[in-house]
Amino acid sequence: MYLELLKEELETLWAEEGVDTWDAVAEEYFPLRAALITTVQDYLGYGYISCQVCHGHKACVRCMEETMFLQLGKDPGSSKTVYMGHRRWLQKTDPWRKRGDLFDGTNEPRGPPRKKSGEEIDTLLKGWKECPPPGKIRQKPGEKKKKKATATPLIGVWKRRSVFWDLPYWKILDTPHCLDVMHITKNVCESLLGTLLNMPDRTKDGPKARHDLKVLGIREELQIPAAQEGQSEEEADGGQKRKRIKQPDYYCPPSCFTFSPAEVDQFFNCLLGVRVPFGYSGLISRYMDPKKRNFSGMKSHDCHVMMTQILPVAIRGIMDDHVRATLTGLCNFFDVITRKSISVKKLARLQEEIVVILCELEMYFPPAFFDVMVHLLVHIMDDIVSLGPAFLHNMMQVVSFDGSNSMAPPSAGNDNVIMETPPAAGNVAGARDSPSMPGSSPSVTCTPAAACAGPSTLAELNALTALSTPCTFLMRVNGELKDVARGSILRPLDKKWHTRDMEDDVYRVEVDRALPGYEDLFPPNQPHGADDEDPLNLASLKGWVLLWPKTLIRINTYSGSTASKDKHLAAPQVSVPPRQPAAPVVSAPPQRPAAQEVSAPPQRPAAPVVSAPPQQPAAPEAEEYERDDFQWDIPTSSQVVHEDQPASKYGCSKKLFDSQETAEEENPEEVAAAAVKKMLSPNTLRATVTAVGDGPVLQPKKRKRPAKKDAKDKAAAKDKDKVALLDKLPNNWRPLHHLGEPMLPEHVLKLLTGDMASLHNQVQYLERQLLKSKNPSYPLFVAKVPTGMNFVEKYPADLCFIRFNDIFSIYRMQMLHFSVVRLVALSLSSQIVKEGTPTIAIMDPFYMRESIICNAGDRAIATRQVEDFMLANIKKGAILIPYFPEDMYCTLIVVHPQHSHAVYLDSGRDKKKDYTNIKALLNDALTGFANKAGPLKVERKSRGGLVLTHTTNFPCLRQSNEDNGMDAWYAILQMQEYIKYADDMLLPESLRERFLNMADAPDREIRKNWGRIQQFICTVIVHDVNNRSGEFFYGYGLPPNDEIELRLEMSRDERPFNTLEGCRPFPPRRTT
Repeated sequence: MYLELLKEELETLWAEEGVDTWDAVAEEYFPLRAALITTVQDYLGYGYISCQVCHGHKACVRCMEETMFLQLGKDPGSSKTVYMGHRRWLQKTDPWRKRGDLFDGTNEPRGPPRKKSGEEIDTLLKGWKECPPPGKIRQKPGEKKKKKATATPLIGVWKRRSVFWDLPYWKILDTPHCLDVMHITKNVCESLLGTLLNMPDRTKDGPKARHDLKVLGIREELQIPAAQEGQSEEEADGGQKRKRIKQPDYYCPPSCFTFSPAEVDQFFNCLLGVRVPFGYSGLISRYMDPKKRNFSGMKSHDCHVMMTQILPVAIRGIMDDHVRATLTGLCNFFDVITRKSISVKKLARLQEEIVVILCELEMYFPPAFFDVMVHLLVHIMDDIVSLGPAFLHNMMQVVSFDGSNSMAPPSAGNDNVIMETPPAAGNVAGARDSPSMPGSSPSVTCTPAAACAGPSTLAELNALTALSTPCTFLMRVNGELKDVARGSILRPLDKKWHTRDMEDDVYRVEVDRALPGYEDLFPPNQPHGADDEDPLNLASLKGWVLLWPKTLIRINTYSGSTASKDKHLAAPQVSVPPRQPAAPVVSAPPQRPAAQEVSAPPQRPAAPVVSAPPQQPAAPEAEEYERDDFQWDIPTSSQVVHEDQPASKYGCSKKLFDSQETAEEENPEEVAAAAVKKMLSPNTLRATVTAVGDGPVLQPKKRKRPAKKDAKDKAAAKDKDKVALLDKLPNNWRPLHHLGEPMLPEHVLKLLTGDMASLHNQVQYLERQLLKSKNPSYPLFVAKVPTGMNFVEKYPADLCFIRFNDIFSIYRMQMLHFSVVRLVALSLSSQIVKEGTPTIAIMDPFYMRESIICNAGDRAIATRQVEDFMLANIKKGAILIPYFPEDMYCTLIVVHPQHSHAVYLDSGRDKKKDYTNIKALLNDALTGFANKAGPLKVERKSRGGLVLTHTTNFPCLRQSNEDNGMDAWYAILQMQEYIKYADDMLLPESLRERFLNMADAPDREIRKNWGRIQQFICTVIVHDVNNRSGEFFYGYGLPPNDEIELRLEMSRDERPFNTLEGCRPFPPRRTT
């Protein structure tokens, strides 16, 4: 009923003739058409606008009739309706689907609910014959109030048909109503904090929640002992009927999702020490009660900051590792979705991530924790895919228009205004008292002070251009203007105040101190971020930035006792008499930097020309030092700009280091004389040594020699240096990998750190578990090829298998298999895409193997892959292609399509390779590329088609005799060099010069790169393959052994999975 008028206006705006609108630029009318794309409101408003049920068993407005709910029992249970079952969004082969003992006690074979299209819903609602009419029942005077007949919701979801369905375009919208991330974040944050801190009124844990665990038959270690439950029932039966019996106290066993008392204290101590930039959020300590261990009153923006920034830091070092990792992942999810830009390639990964996080929360937290707000997290990514980043459809933008208090803290949403808003009444400058002051004429006992000189004129104030100008603040006290505080005017040319336009009669100021007797006065305007219920007085405003009326500001001059001794220095605006040479020099206080604001810096005006240095005034008498309001006003050399001194490029004098002090003014004659006596000392790498006068020359300080090492220490240092590269291991030490045994000697394992140690321990643990298993899987890791990055994504290339034997080769610096080089190439290519490197690209080498392109049919597929990759990277100058004449030998090919040139970087010395097939493939791909992309800069034709100039004998970095067979290591090094020097290695001449310089380096300097490559590969496997937030993360578990065998066979990987004698062999290869 209330939306009928809005619907009529929307229909008018969408009509073909549109609405005549005046164009102020073209000075003519034009037909304007507009459409309503989506609406945003809180969850209850979502139900009212869309006419859907948002509570009960069908509370999810996205799952609709397929909502997975669980009704918990009544007393002694929690009697709540919870929404679990997020395993429906996992992959069909995920092992968690069959682990009901970890979740709600049941298996989950179903898939995710199907999303209904707008046309399906429109057809469904049009066929609803019992649909109640919109509006209220009108009754005649004198009639009894009739109760409106309520129809049964359609499929348990729709209460009535919304008026928006009458719009012609409404049924084609993918997301007509979006979920509000702001309220979802606030509700999840409050539930999470209440449960972690075990707040009595907000915790989702307790005796009733523990009874739910007993009813579901899960987590016996958290259930209340049966003896306590029997005792409570006997006490309840003995009471009188209809009399409220106090529930007895239960002992709830400690859980992993609740802080211990010591952890609560550590958590609160961490929050008390949090300091955020001015205007970033409200004061977190204001919402805390450490004595009661409680949180209350947090606003939406504060909850957002808590979830995205503060909570991940506050829980470090407390809780169990697995729970902390899950909560950190949840906070990271909120952080990513609220950013202003989200990579399209990460959307699918974010959806998989939140599903895994919700499943882990189901394993740790009680069922009562999962209300509908927690469940809606699984649908947020659908809105982001349809409508863009969350900030475009967030209630935070709407809340910013609520109210007219421009000084409200950012937690109220006023920091995200996206259009101009009317000015607040409290910002009107003038001589009248501000509404924030307690009374129009406060009675304050003031000490005698100097007579007030009155405010500066508006002409003087409007002429200010310096970044910081010292000033005195005035207020009307008992009907008279008084000097009440000292401070500075900041950036007068910047008319933005927290994204809003400032009024013309106020300035942005910073208060340095309040004058004696006026500390209890309240300023005309409270600063941004202050508490409305507890306003700040002048004594509390030291260092705060706020707005002050121009009519209550006086600019400090360099004469008189009322001038300022503030730390801010402004450009001189008046002429200064010449300085007396006999007067002593008094250094000015250091300059205080201006408050940082998010706004464009004003242009710095040209410095005024001063004819002579400033004069130092006479020293004051002794009695003047005792006056609190006495100010030193001596301009220093930094305040005066001479004619021969160029203006400074930047106006910032903020000290970055303690040693960055203002240098004393030097005599030019002394500087010129000292310059002659400076010399360069070869012993100190061009350090400056100054000879003073005719005195003796300074002797260089003798180098303190370290203590002599004995023979034992020298031997240990020598051994450590040898082991650091991991290439000096004895050849007879376990040349093959033993399943379940260490890959390196014990003394080498002690030197491993970081990801190399983590990967080694993980592989050893998994191998030992496989040896114990009756039906073991294959010893390997699975990497999932990301989509949307021009990689080979079709079956079987969508997965990359890294065998544990390959990891053994990485640690032992042996020949690397094709699968390892492919993983490295995918990682480097992803790095290039993310960093936006404009000159090079690395292609997925899945088809770039002689065992594949030797077949005519496979060569045609590989040719199309190369051609498509060239078209996708048409603006790139060079394309790197790792080519494998054999699975253990690699040659890096650098193709310049626009110049019809290919360079083969073959590091091998003895073994010559046949490049016939790869040359024909690249020539065919270049011809197809030119047909679609247009003429090339340099074209070479042969036999009716375009061909490349193949340089196979390029003088690249060659393998040493010790490194024979390490082609893959050199190919990875060359790819990393290309990324590092992308802009300097496009031309063959630059490429030749770079590799010649590398070839001149000693062998040991080259071999140091192998340790870095080892660390890089291990980091990729640990963080990108095995980590759930990694780019190549496949999921929990492995594919079945039959599928792995089929994929490896189709990928031409014929290596057996047998181990050395004495180790348990794995299932043999599949026979055909």
